[in-house]
Amino acid sequence: METSRTDLEQARREMRRAELSPFVDYPRLGAWYPFAWAAWAAALVGVLHVHLDSAPLQLLVVLSPTLTALAFLSWYARRHGALPRDRRLTPRPLARLARLLWAGQLAVLVAAFAADVAVGPALSAPLAALGAGLVVAWYEHRYAAIADRLRREVEA
Repeated sequence: METSRTDLEQARREMRRAELSPFVDYPRLGAWYPFAWAAWAAALVGVLHVHLDSAPLQLLVVLSPTLTALAFLSWYARRHGALPRDRRLTPRPLARLARLLWAGQLAVLVAAFAADVAVGPALSAPLAALGAGLVVAWYEHRYAAIADRLRREVEA
């Protein structure tokens, strides 16, 4: 039995679609996500200014935003079914976008830290919230556009 050229092309498209699936077929988080990220960033700045007499309680308060983020990631992984773990498999446009996300978040962190040193949490917490929320909203918008483009390329 001879395999035709179109059968091979179809098989390649299906393989590519399977490779991309974990990155482009995912449950969207919705409009609430950037606001939640912003609240998380403000809380992180805020808890660094809480001073308690009990060292274990102080540690719990400081770690609470991180524990909340880990709980969210666990929930999202269960909702998604699986999250890609091997970064080498990430499509280039999405890998580049992820690097821009972390660069943006680092810039927000540096700006919030500078504002915290100069003025205090009254400026740094809102700055962290606004910056982090905007960066994540931009990221979510770009991710959806890139995922749609990748999906269309495979289906073409």
